[in-house]
Amino acid sequence: MVLGLILALLPTSWTGCLRSPMQALVWLQAGVDSAANSARDALPAGSAARLSPDESERLKRRCEELERQVRHQELRVGDLEEQVAVLSGLRGQFSDAGAKLVLAHVVAADAAPGRESLLIDRGASSRDAPIAVGQWVAAGGSDAAADDGRTVLMRQSLIGVVSEVFPYTSRVQLATDRHFGPRRVRMAAALADGALSPLERDCLLYGAGGGKLLIREAPGDFFKQDYRFILVPRDAQLPGQFLLGELVASAPVKGAPLVFNLSGRLLVDAASVRAVYVIAPH
Repeated sequence: MVLGLILALLPTSWTGCLRSPMQALVWLQAGVDSAANSARDALPAGSAARLSPDESERLKRRCEELERQVRHQELRVGDLEEQVAVLSGLRGQFSDAGAKLVLAHVVAADAAPGRESLLIDRGASSRDAPIAVGQWVAAGGSDAAADDGRTVLMRQSLIGVVSEVFPYTSRVQLATDRHFGPRRVRMAAALADGALSPLERDCLLYGAGGGKLLIREAPGDFFKQDYRFILVPRDAQLPGQFLLGELVASAPVKGAPLVFNLSGRLLVDAASVRAVYVIAPH
């Protein structure tokens, strides 16, 4: 320290020769600075960059919607391939029924004990498209207004059908209602790339109450065979195959060891649904 004080008091003409050797320390300084910057960049982002619980939940729902969209798109490719085969004369008659989506909001859940349904704010006088008994209903979601109807629907899953229609409201019978069914469904397995591989054979689905689905007397233990997803095949009311639910358990039918009852659930929590899409064929 004393030497440094003496050097500071001496004229610069005497100490100027000492500057050149000190330049070698610049390389050491640059290395230290680079290491410090790398360490800073490796640190977790500050609290300002952290997601709130609401944002995390929103992103989670969005990921689930996009995952369903990928699976539906693979099913759509299969539908289009089948249509090409028909137009080429390789199959029997085939028609691609169009449909319009009618957005409706949930007014109330069913208060009647033992019944599972939703009351929505669209009915027979709907200006978008008439609501009719038997039309399928899908859960609503956070979809961009610019997306086409098919893309919007692919991000969601079915929850039930219209069971009653009034002038300005309608009742949607959830697929979990005890009086729902029988309805034709197919099991599908998820492949490594997220696509679905459906079985060719149909099964019959019933509502089991308490938020549960039931497939009675299925010709195989599809749950243990990893055919976990429940699809509704296309028909006059549905312009393609769409997801409905997933299997959660299986049990052999008494006296028929090769036949199984399969338990399932909807892909979405119907109690949390605030908006729906009614699929109106045209």
